[in-house]
Amino acid sequence: VWPPTGTTPVTLYMHADTSMSIMPPSLTTGSLSYNYDPNDPSPTVGGPTLRQDLDQGPYDQSDSVENRNDILTFTTVPMFQDATIVGVVTVHLEITSDKFDTDFCVRMCDVSPTGESMLINDGVYRMRFRDGFNIADTSNMVPNQHYAVDIELPNTCITLLQGHSLRIDVT
Repeated sequence: VWPPTGTTPVTLYMHADTSMSIMPPSLTTGSLSYNYDPNDPSPTVGGPTLRQDLDQGPYDQSDSVENRNDILTFTTVPMFQDATIVGVVTVHLEITSDKFDTDFCVRMCDVSPTGESMLINDGVYRMRFRDGFNIADTSNMVPNQHYAVDIELPNTCITLLQGHSLRIDVT
């Protein structure tokens, strides 16, 4: 049985101060934004890639990815005890874009007390395929229209050690 029985779903909320916690935001409005240049995309550093010319596995995202201006990072406080994440993680975003199509990439990372942000899992969502992958299903976005997006990350099973934090990167 996957995920194993006895697990408890947990919802974490992203806050405008870039924190992430089990507490819902106190404000129901507000937004964060970034400028994204598709000619200078966020790099792939590690992960489940099969390309020989790319790093594979759990690489540190802090220097090569998270220090860019085209990414939002949301981080929990350090864990007060070991915390195990099992199953599928879904990241829900409320988005707008000023373009007709946009890719959203989400990375889930384990942040150590010394600051390394090790990639656990990632997922990408191309907006033109939000209604399906057949030609008849594809559609452009309406610039500046609000969309709800759920990005499902692959199955995972990892324990974040006491003192570590969970981070979600959005670009």
